[in-house]
Formats: sequence, structure tokens, C-alpha cells
Amino acid sequence: MTIEDRKLITCFLPLGMALPLAKALKAEKDIVCSHISYGRGVGKMTSLDNRRLGDQAEKQILTVVVDEKDADDIFSFIYFEANINQPHGGMIAMARADHHVPLILPDIPEEDD
Repeated sequence: MTIEDRKLITCFLPLGMALPLAKALKAEKDIVCSHISYGRGVGKMTSLDNRRLGDQAEKQILTVVVDEKDADDIFSFIYFEANINQPHGGMIAMARADHHVPLILPDIPEEDD
């Protein structure tokens, strides 16, 4: 598998949505490697009357690298599973995965008691 065969899907989600989504990806799509990080920002839909100086909301960012052949299916799954299709549900983007290192777990022998 070459790097050209991979897509990077990035989701910007409301706080608390990333871990359930990562669990659903594992259960439904057998994706065991994803990354969750955090950020802050104010959405475009927040009216100026409701904003205060320095007022920001914490967001979660979930990223996952998938095979190109499965990318559209995974993108659609995430879009609906995370409720991105609802108002204030977040944002999702997909791009070519320029740089990544596959996660390969080593074989570890069982320990004898």
C-alpha cells in the first residue's frame, strides 16, 4: 500500500463527541487507529451579541487515515454518526494523506506465570 492510496479525514467536533465516534469507527468499520486532539474557537453562527472578549468554545479534533477505496464510505459514516449534518454539529474534511506512518503492533509472546 503506498501513500497515494490513503486519505486523511479530519473532523472538528463539539466537546465530548470524538471518543464515542472513535468507538463507533472501531465497532462498525474496524478502524483501530485514530487521533483525538483539542482546540478552541468561536463558530461563525455565534451572534456578535452573544460573544464576549476572549470567549471561545473548546472543540475536539478527530483524525483518521483510511484506504482510498474506503474513504467515501468512512466519510459518510462519520458525517452521520457524529451528527455533522445537524446545526452546530461540526465540520469534516478529507484530503490526500501526504505523510503518515502506519501503526503496526509487534508480536509480543505471552508471559508464563
